Amino acid sequence: HSGIPDAAREGHNAVLVTERDVAGLVDGLGHFADPTRRLTAGKASIGIVDGDFQADTQGDRLLQILEAIRDPAS
Repeated sequence: HSGIPDAAREGHNAVLVTERDVAGLVDGLGHFADPTRRLTAGKASIGIVDGDFQADTQGDRLLQILEAIRDPAS
C-alpha cells in the first residue's frame, strides 16, 4: 500500500478498487481499454511525478519534517 495514495489518484491517473474486489478490478481495467483514457492517465502520471517526486521537492519536504521535529513550536 505504501505510496499508492501519493502516486495513484482516482479520476486522474488511476481507478482505485478495494482489495480483493474482483468485479471492481475488472471494471477498473475496462476503464483503461479506451486508448484515450490510457493516454490521459499516462500524461497525468508524468505530471504527478514531475511535480511531486523530484529530488528537490522531496528534499524540501524532508527538511520541513526535520525542522518541525527539532522545533515543534514553529
